[in-house]
Amino acid sequence: MEDKLRAYMDHLFRDVKPTRSSVELKEEIIQNLVDKYHDMLAEGKTPEAAYNIAVASVGDTDELLSALHQDRGNPNSVTLEDIEKGRRKSALLTAIAVMMYIVRI
Repeated sequence: MEDKLRAYMDHLFRDVKPTRSSVELKEEIIQNLVDKYHDMLAEGKTPEAAYNIAVASVGDTDELLSALHQDRGNPNSVTLEDIEKGRRKSALLTAIAVMMYIVRI
């Protein structure tokens, strides 16, 4: 079934140029799908139900894929680097919040 999940992602990314960023993103999503699939199996779901739940968890990928297609020369475009910077900033702020909570105790 993992091959089926990979094939699903290959289909979603079929029109995306295979850059380092797009391949890393695709692999990360595939790993998340596989993890979700195994979690569902552990909860007693059938393989087909686990597959469907994992695929549904991806949600709408149109915005993400359109960001991969956008021209880097467009100043209004959102790049993968912008998304990654946002993720890092969010992770840092979360870490600071957790640290502040722990110190408070």
